[in-house]
Amino acid sequence: MNKNDITWVETAPRPDRSDYPNEQPLTPYPVHLFPEILSKPLYALHNDTQIPFELIANTVLTTASLACQSLIEVIQPHTNTPAPCSLYFFSIAESGAGKSTVKNVIMKPFYDFDEIMRREYRDKKAHYDAKIEAWKIKNKTLIKNLSKAIDKNYNGETESLKIVEHALSLIHI
Repeated sequence: MNKNDITWVETAPRPDRSDYPNEQPLTPYPVHLFPEILSKPLYALHNDTQIPFELIANTVLTTASLACQSLIEVIQPHTNTPAPCSLYFFSIAESGAGKSTVKNVIMKPFYDFDEIMRREYRDKKAHYDAKIEAWKIKNKTLIKNLSKAIDKNYNGETESLKIVEHALSLIHI
């Protein structure tokens, strides 16, 4: 028997009546229990996209957790060690169900902030690298000056102080 001969996943429409007589229909997702700051985007996205509340809420809660991570610490009772507040979610849905659509809309402010931080880091890093290179060149020159002073039988005290002063300037770069 070849694996291609077997239908691995069969899909069929859900029957109107369940094979399980005690099965109850699912209750509507409790969007009304969310605070207003979270329920407004839930309703707006659902109305705009017709994506199910469950899928939207999954991403909204994940994003809220991400936004709060730097503000809230959870102290584990068994370790007394602070940890960031994190919610871990995953979404299982058919292709085209709206997972990426919802994620891209809700995460857009985070993506924008991330891009701003990347640009700022790149600019500051380039500035820092240039200052470090200048510092290294000056440091080499000061060391050469000390070496020359010692070669000429000077004590090199002035040159040594300049090297120490220059080394301390590294703190302010």
